[in-house]
Amino acid sequence: MTDRPRRGFVAAAQFLTRVPIGTAVAPDARHMTAWFPVVGALVGAAVGAVAAGLGELV
Repeated sequence: MTDRPRRGFVAAAQFLTRVPIGTAVAPDARHMTAWFPVVGALVGAAVGAVAAGLGELV
């Protein structure tokens, strides 16, 4: 089984965020760019959830 999908996801997450992810993965643009929309959606959902939660407190 290939490890490329996971490595592409981790590389995209490392590239698009400041979140330290345990493993250092060499960026491979061919596999990383396919994961940009997924990582962007996850980051957007997380920020939206925090904003909604803080909106309820304020």
